[in-house]
Amino acid sequence: VPSTALYFMGGGTRRESQSEPGGSQKTIFISCSALIRETKLCVGGEHQAELDSLLSRLAAREIQAEAAVKQLMAIVGSTIVQQAGLSAINLQKG
Repeated sequence: VPSTALYFMGGGTRRESQSEPGGSQKTIFISCSALIRETKLCVGGEHQAELDSLLSRLAAREIQAEAAVKQLMAIVGSTIVQQAGLSAINLQKG
């Protein structure tokens, strides 16, 4: 069974490292804004206003991506952020 890990990268991206059969690694990049948008789809209405605000501040460059991801995890939890990251990756892969 291949293992998967999500890592935050500077510059507003997340990276998924996935070990493939034979031990090779595959890396996929996701923008921080895409991660926030995907997270919005994974949570209920109680978090939408906070996530909209976070996305707006990121777009206006009032907050760096690293800080945005930390706040995102504080708002919805790391498990949901990881699930949203995997969903975004699956959308990219098609």
